[in-house]
Amino acid sequence: MNFLEIRDLSISFGGIKALDKVDLHLDQGQVHALIGPNGAGKTTLFNCLSGLYRPSGGRIFFREEDITGLPPYQVAQKGIARTFQNIELSPNMTVLDNILLGRHVRNKTGVLSRVCFTPKVRRQEIQDREKAEEIIDFLELQAWRWALVVSLPHGIRKKVELARALVMEPDLLLLDEPSSGMNLEEREDLIFWIQDIKEEMKITILLVEHAIQMVMEVCDHITVLDFGRVIASGSPREIQQNPEVIKAYLGGESPCLRSVTLKPIIRKSSKPSGEFPWR
Repeated sequence: MNFLEIRDLSISFGGIKALDKVDLHLDQGQVHALIGPNGAGKTTLFNCLSGLYRPSGGRIFFREEDITGLPPYQVAQKGIARTFQNIELSPNMTVLDNILLGRHVRNKTGVLSRVCFTPKVRRQEIQDREKAEEIIDFLELQAWRWALVVSLPHGIRKKVELARALVMEPDLLLLDEPSSGMNLEEREDLIFWIQDIKEEMKITILLVEHAIQMVMEVCDHITVLDFGRVIASGSPREIQQNPEVIKAYLGGESPCLRSVTLKPIIRKSSKPSGEFPWR
């Protein structure tokens, strides 16, 4: 069985099928992209995976365990973290405090012990702070550690939300349009971070993204949705040449998707200044 397996997943809203018998298989260690036109059902699938929606049909298996319909906190405890298309942070809290919120799934202490601030609670607090600082360094958020989220630009808020998900130490990370609102430099950094999350943190990633060049470069496998149905699944090169994908994504035959150049990721230390891997 796959690391993540979705079988015949379906859900409707007011008679409209948002997902119609969707199958998706994700191997551990992959960066797997879920793409498609607006309204294809990508975020709806994420909401079913993370427990925000209860599907009307089908099953979701994570590491061979049926997690269909579990509430979000239990899904998080199983090792699944996510970011949101529309940023979901506490705006009047600091960056550090928002990141520390992600540690709640790792907290095994009771209410009474926290009130009394027992040695076990103190050790847990130290571990939480150390992990939060590790992620802050990883995402280069040191300058904003004490800043209120409400005062931050959109791109930095996206990074904070990613940090909150990473501090949970998940096995599967769901990224819903992580590059939206980012400038070119931030998007460049995001490409490297996704690679490092996969290779160094050993976290499997399921990604929803509209930046096709970025998807083609960082992903091992791509699944394409259109009107709630899977219309294609394969490697970036296979998807790039698939006529059904081109028709659904661009509304007809077009060379634009085929013209996307597949290039290897160039590490920061060796990349010429001013050049971006998606150009």
